[in-house]
Amino acid sequence: AAFGRCDITLPLAAPANELVEEALAGGTRLFVASYVVAENAVALRDSDFVFFEELFARAPAGTLLLVLETTHRQFPAIARAAWRGGGDAVAAACPRVRSNRGYSLCLLKRSA
Repeated sequence: AAFGRCDITLPLAAPANELVEEALAGGTRLFVASYVVAENAVALRDSDFVFFEELFARAPAGTLLLVLETTHRQFPAIARAAWRGGGDAVAAACPRVRSNRGYSLCLLKRSA
């Protein structure tokens, strides 16, 4: 397991996202975006959520993205981006977590 920084407002090929590229190549199947979406909402909209689209285009089946956030407002746009990248193989859920006062979005890339 590894933790690293990335920039969710940029494409995967951006130097700031080198660790994400390495994680995908190395077999990582769990990605967590924890309380970074709301504060980057304008830049994410300007980029059309390209990071999430490219993540699901490249991710193999079995990859899970967990988004933890103070608000659910950007969840539909994140899901649309994931569907653009992964098509019908992407399943979405918004589970309630008792210990979490915020909101959760889970996106799973299944077998096509």
